[in-house]
Amino acid sequence: VGQTIGEYRRVFPACRLHAFEPFEESFATLRRAYGRTEGVTLVQSSVSESCEPRVMHAFGSAAANSLLAPDSSAGVHVKPGVIAARGTVTVRATTLDAYCGAAGITHIDALKMDIQGSELLGLQGARGLLAAGAIGLIYSEVLFAPIYEGQGTFTEILALLRGFGYQLFGMYDFNYGQSGILAWADAMFISGALAGRLTAKG
Repeated sequence: VGQTIGEYRRVFPACRLHAFEPFEESFATLRRAYGRTEGVTLVQSSVSESCEPRVMHAFGSAAANSLLAPDSSAGVHVKPGVIAARGTVTVRATTLDAYCGAAGITHIDALKMDIQGSELLGLQGARGLLAAGAIGLIYSEVLFAPIYEGQGTFTEILALLRGFGYQLFGMYDFNYGQSGILAWADAMFISGALAGRLTAKG
């Protein structure tokens, strides 16, 4: 609903942001907050590996809404009320390759993803951009515990990005489930070109 937009605009006032949110209620809140903000483009769509419409699962907490159904053991790692089922809705989907191609975007300085287990799908839809090294930095939520059915795991995301010459820069904000098991965290990956610039500075 715009938390990340506010943070990025505070740190990078001149940046151009493209924010994706498929769920109607959340998008309405996002539009009220940033619909008329210069430099901010709001897109009512999910980001996935293809452009076909997708079924989205709504939960007790809108922050947990996902293209994926909850895993049967999710309650071990997430408070049950957070993933209490509220139904499903069909939403629009796009790929980052398709969106950037249509919008004339040839380079992304920072890609931030927190799409509830669908991060791997989103990156699979950005293969063209990744192959070109057109994304400098990727900051993504990564899952370690089974929370969603068919979720992309940290190791799968790491393997995909390594295949395109990206490397892990750091990990942040570790979250543990009610069992004490590591459930999710945030990971930052950087392109080979960006890694080369950082190494040269050293």
